[in-house]
Amino acid sequence: MPLMTPCRRSPVNGPLDAIAISLGWVTLLLCLQVATSALAAPDAVRARKFDAPDPGAARQWQRESRELLFRLMTGGDKPTKVPLDVQCVRREQPPGAPYRLEEITLQSTATHRARAWLAVPLHSSQPVGAVLALHGHGGSGEEVIRGRGLYWYGRALAELGCVVIAPDIGQHTLAQTNWTLMGERTWDALRCVDYLASLPEVDVNRLAVVGLSLGGETAMYVAALDERLQLACGSGWLTTVANMKQGHCPCWNFPGLEEHFDFADIFACTAPRTLILELGEQERAPGGFPVDLGRAAFAEIRRAYQVLGASDQAQLEVHPGGHVFSGRKLGELLPTFLNSTEREPPRLQSIERAYLQAVARELLIGSQVTAHDGTILYTPDGKGNYRALWTRDFAYMVENAGDLIPLEHIEAGVRYLIRQVRDDGAAPDRVRPEGVPVYVAGPENAPIGRPNIDNAQFLAILVDECLRRVPPDRAESLFAEWSEPLDRALDYIPRHASGLVWNDPADPHSPYGFTDTVGKTGELFFESLLYWTACRRMHAWHQRHGQPERALELERRAQRIVEALPRLWDDSLGAFLAASQDCRQLDIWGNAYAVYLDFPLDDRRRRVLDFLTSHHDRFTWRGQIRHLLNGEYWQRLLIPIEPDRYQNGAYWATASGWMIYALAQTEPTLARRLWHDLLADFQTHGVCECIHGEYRQLPSYVASATNPLAAARRLDW
Repeated sequence: MPLMTPCRRSPVNGPLDAIAISLGWVTLLLCLQVATSALAAPDAVRARKFDAPDPGAARQWQRESRELLFRLMTGGDKPTKVPLDVQCVRREQPPGAPYRLEEITLQSTATHRARAWLAVPLHSSQPVGAVLALHGHGGSGEEVIRGRGLYWYGRALAELGCVVIAPDIGQHTLAQTNWTLMGERTWDALRCVDYLASLPEVDVNRLAVVGLSLGGETAMYVAALDERLQLACGSGWLTTVANMKQGHCPCWNFPGLEEHFDFADIFACTAPRTLILELGEQERAPGGFPVDLGRAAFAEIRRAYQVLGASDQAQLEVHPGGHVFSGRKLGELLPTFLNSTEREPPRLQSIERAYLQAVARELLIGSQVTAHDGTILYTPDGKGNYRALWTRDFAYMVENAGDLIPLEHIEAGVRYLIRQVRDDGAAPDRVRPEGVPVYVAGPENAPIGRPNIDNAQFLAILVDECLRRVPPDRAESLFAEWSEPLDRALDYIPRHASGLVWNDPADPHSPYGFTDTVGKTGELFFESLLYWTACRRMHAWHQRHGQPERALELERRAQRIVEALPRLWDDSLGAFLAASQDCRQLDIWGNAYAVYLDFPLDDRRRRVLDFLTSHHDRFTWRGQIRHLLNGEYWQRLLIPIEPDRYQNGAYWATASGWMIYALAQTEPTLARRLWHDLLADFQTHGVCECIHGEYRQLPSYVASATNPLAAARRLDW
């Protein structure tokens, strides 16, 4: 559990009484119901429309507009700032995170305290960039700082090393006499900027604001009114006053706004500072932020930037999603923004990768359960529902995100599994917290076939990944302890005379665990790829610390797979088939995995890549991957599975990383699109095991996050 302690942090004067701020969904729904449908005349002329002819006139227009906005929003001149009197309600250290969290309140006005969450890097040798991160309707500062759902960007920015502050701005009740609702929200946000500027960890020349929806709206006002902010990124908020009267919550409006301004004019107050505006192609009207309307508004904003000689500082990104935060263009600017003293800013992971890494870490923590002997088990889902340590799932976690798992947990998990290898060599499919091993897929009272014929391969991958991470002398002793049961496990796997993994049609094993309900028989493609990499990994350790003759045998087995795999090649398709007998069908996952493994395909590699790129729309959806082409289903199942469900036609993120990597070899733009589609689905709907239409199986599935994360790291995205 996270460490929470009470704390107090007050860089200025003493406390005043706090006034709690809250937002309820009932209030929001009532607000939506009273939204007016009146439409302002499209050619109405507002008094403060930007039309400055030169830089001097533009700056004068901005000064006057800021003064007017304060008068309209706060009932008079710009409010007098009172001492912040920051009080920390609690401090928390999220496990594994490179930052600490604080829940704070601060004095916004003489009679009102604002509430916010703060993330501060743990190890920073110099002041860093800081971001005011704002939520939308129904959200909270805590959701932003923890990166929940639509508000993933706050946590991602903290992962990247920013100081991040996320206030609650969703209230629909007024605390100040003669103020407007947007005035109170904006002033609370501006006081949070004051607090950021007071922190020794913050470079005051690197202040930014980001937000989605209501957060984008508030970011517009904050950036317009506070010139300290050098970068603003607003998503889901690029529109007109007229459009906001069509089904939107009327909390945006206040007396005098539409007589003087449209929103393009308020955005014009940010020029020449950097402005990024995002809209999704799936935005719709009424009640949304349609792209065509946004483009017209952006053209007006660009005129202000042109007058001030900064056309390239205003950017519009139209992304393929809906009312979500994209962050792609923001991510391109972050290395420079975060490292003000570097001539050549260091290479940083992307904001999207930082998001997925944060998700993976959270799921890994949530997946933990404690076994009878104290071993920490990592269950397949991030809520500990599948209460066992699954061999292949744990292997994927360690292989693809082992740096996010304590090394002692990895070693203990390997030992927990390997001591359950049977005398005949069968490795466990999973081991329950009570220490009971299960060797066959499916429910224990209704097992699917014979023991899985991928358990040994994944156990070998686990051992290899663990040994690579420990000191050399420790690796030698662990290999001496583990090599004998691991050799037995690899010998247990049935192999054809050709050298490929074999599954008897008359008495089949359950095959690869992500197709363990599928009756693939004969010589098997994916399982042979797994056996090839397992033999190669163990060959290296036997050469180093084990038996030379065993090393030669494993090398021979791997080479025989290289020589025999073309038996499963379909020259007319330019791709490999899943099996030689039952389910002699094109294996989408396997072809991508072969490329990802750098398996020696020779000239077939190019043809596999051509097939995957030219047919990608037949097996991808929302960034996730089907086992077979659309419209095809497995010819033999070991248990009944409805079409387009689970392993018989659903789409999985388990294979997304392999596919992204494969597509990136020849079509990097296509690979990027798949990556962005995947993250957009995660951010909108959560990380599931598999999906199809409205069907979503097992939320919080860990491998769905760790496997694509590894591909992004390998591609240095």
